[in-house]
Amino acid sequence: MIMGRKELLKTLVIGILTVVLLLGTVTTIKYLQQPVSVNQVAKDFQTLEESVSQTTTNVVSGGFFNEYRLNRDRMRSKQVEMLQDVISNTGSDAKTRDAAGMRLVDITSAMEKELKAENLIKAEGYQECVIMVQADSTTIVLQSPPMQPQQVKRVKELVGQAVNSSPDKLSLVTRGQP
Repeated sequence: MIMGRKELLKTLVIGILTVVLLLGTVTTIKYLQQPVSVNQVAKDFQTLEESVSQTTTNVVSGGFFNEYRLNRDRMRSKQVEMLQDVISNTGSDAKTRDAAGMRLVDITSAMEKELKAENLIKAEGYQECVIMVQADSTTIVLQSPPMQPQQVKRVKELVGQAVNSSPDKLSLVTRGQP
């Protein structure tokens, strides 16, 4: 069976979107997991009080970042569902379906860029960050104490490369350590 251009675009967009959503979900789940209650260095069990204290600290320190990621995923899922409905609606005109398909590509691209940039920043040693790619700018929210100018420059360079943006279109916001 030979697929037409529209069917191929739709299949490609859905495939890419599925992969990116899966990667985002896996990343979100990874960060929502609770720390184990076993001291792996000494191979001792922690007391219940120590475990609760450690878990509470981890939840509070990552609360903003985890909550933002969950909200972002929920919002995008709703957008994707609506766009897929438009694309699959044979009552919609071709121009509308094509525009919905292109918007799906844009969402997928932004998701991929955000995930890549967040992972690069974490690879640099920062515990938490959230990247928000918009059409004309990108915002970086980083869990970090006040940063030196060279640290800011390095973070902006990494994110700029990942999202294909110039440093003047990047905003950096830091949130202090818990």
